[in-house]
Amino acid sequence: MKNKLWVIALIAVFTLLMTPCYGQSGGGSTTSPTGIEMVSIPAGTFMMGSPASEPDRNRDDYETQHSVTLTKSFYMGKYLVTQAQYQAVMGAGEDRTENTYGKGDNYPIYFVNWYDAIVFCNKLSIKEGLNPVYSIGGKTNPAEWGAIPTSSGTLHGILR
Repeated sequence: MKNKLWVIALIAVFTLLMTPCYGQSGGGSTTSPTGIEMVSIPAGTFMMGSPASEPDRNRDDYETQHSVTLTKSFYMGKYLVTQAQYQAVMGAGEDRTENTYGKGDNYPIYFVNWYDAIVFCNKLSIKEGLNPVYSIGGKTNPAEWGAIPTSSGTLHGILR
């Protein structure tokens, strides 16, 4: 159960990381040129985290309730990124579906880390004629990033 929750949390992070790659919103919802349904997230302030009184609350610092302000509105994917959408942007060789959670075009993509998420966002932006948001070494084209060091000291693959 704990492992399944971890996968769901990673999918949620991936969905959130995907959001800035479509630019600012004017309200409502839209569908991107590649068919990803997006909803408008308005600028504003909200409380993030859980109150200390919440039952079964994780005591880690990342759950401490705090105020967050979004200074710009943006669009966010309405649904989780599917395996078909991920492969359409990243290429057919990007199979991240070796798991017991389900495999198929309409299943969500699994096992995507932060780096893979920003590569997806920038590649999607480039594919849709938008300005990529994320940069490494001042470059926004993932093809120019090369190998990226990980926390373990190894290199995270070279992009094609």
